[in-house]
Amino acid sequence: MKEGRACAVKWDDGDGPYKYGTSNATGYQLAAISPQHEPSLPKQWGKRIMRVVSTMSERMQEKFARLQQMLTSAGYELDYKQGRASNALVELGTTHKHICFCVIFLTHELLKEVRSGGFVRSEIEFLQQHLAEPRMMIVSLEPGCSLASLGGLAHPLGRISFVDCSQSFGRGTEGLNDVAAAIRQRADQQEAPMTARSRTSSGR
Repeated sequence: MKEGRACAVKWDDGDGPYKYGTSNATGYQLAAISPQHEPSLPKQWGKRIMRVVSTMSERMQEKFARLQQMLTSAGYELDYKQGRASNALVELGTTHKHICFCVIFLTHELLKEVRSGGFVRSEIEFLQQHLAEPRMMIVSLEPGCSLASLGGLAHPLGRISFVDCSQSFGRGTEGLNDVAAAIRQRADQQEAPMTARSRTSSGR
């Protein structure tokens, strides 16, 4: 074959899903994979993964579930941890590079968690230290939940986009649509996997 020529590989069951480029110097090199075979790839590849940091009161959970469904319907796979698993931060350390966007939802319950110095605070500190600022967003869902309410975290998070959606979240479906639209507008600008801020800084 001529160098650079593409070919389809035959499998026992017919045409294979993989397309290869060939050269005398390097042999076969994978060039493309048929879309129908994408699910067989590692889960994080080809996904638009959105990290969600949230703690909701019981009265807010149903409405928040509807907001999550809207984001899922928009093509995002939501990534969040329930409970306080001891290895959650260790796992986050190995998976955060596959996340496209991160949303911190400010509620009074989350602020309580932050003030207690528990897992949620550690998670936010980790994300702030390792993820590029344009790929993060803070969304207030309750009146009185401002950036200043985060106390000692307010300054390091001060450069991250902040949107007060407390009034919209308090309304019905139309309000939830407004919240989802604000998040999508920001998140859709960030398609590539996240990179550590330290790498971004070193590349300047």
